[in-house]
Amino acid sequence: MRITYWKHSGFSIGTDSLVILVDYIGGGFRPDGRRVLALTSHAHGDHRRPELTAFADDRLDCPGEGLDMRLMGARIRTFGSTDEGVSFLIELENRRIFHAGDLNLWHWKDEGDADWTRQAYADFERVLDSLAGERIDIAMFPVDPRQGSDYDEGARMFLKRIKPGILIPMHFWEHPEAAEEFARQNANVRALTESGAYVEI
Repeated sequence: MRITYWKHSGFSIGTDSLVILVDYIGGGFRPDGRRVLALTSHAHGDHRRPELTAFADDRLDCPGEGLDMRLMGARIRTFGSTDEGVSFLIELENRRIFHAGDLNLWHWKDEGDADWTRQAYADFERVLDSLAGERIDIAMFPVDPRQGSDYDEGARMFLKRIKPGILIPMHFWEHPEAAEEFARQNANVRALTESGAYVEI
């Protein structure tokens, strides 16, 4: 199984016969004859460009939380987010892959709104609680330097609480150095910062 980074929060999960595209907004993916399932976590323009996945054989576009279904041989479950939409837990070929969508600790501490920050922690903990006990082999999770101080705190909390086998940073905008620094600090983090970069699991 190959996990390929495309752009921003876009990834493909590829097997011999199937490709699952998640939050794909460009970056160079080309259909190659395998079946394609397109998943979109929410409607923000940096996650949803349906015209770029018109070739997909099936799709799950901006679903609600709490879904548990099978599509094209994959089990797809949806969990909460701390922004719009959902996060995905995908089970395929005995692997469990988590894509956070816009789930993150959006604390924005440097903006000085203590009530916002306090609520952000509570909302993030609620979603982490819902994931507790889930085995996750590989996770794609935001590391967004726009937050300033402690921009990677959500990813650090996710690593500590959920303990994925591998975490791949995403949603770092035009700052790949944020993903690379996070990977240097954490042994089980792999930074994929160029479209087409991949890991095999």
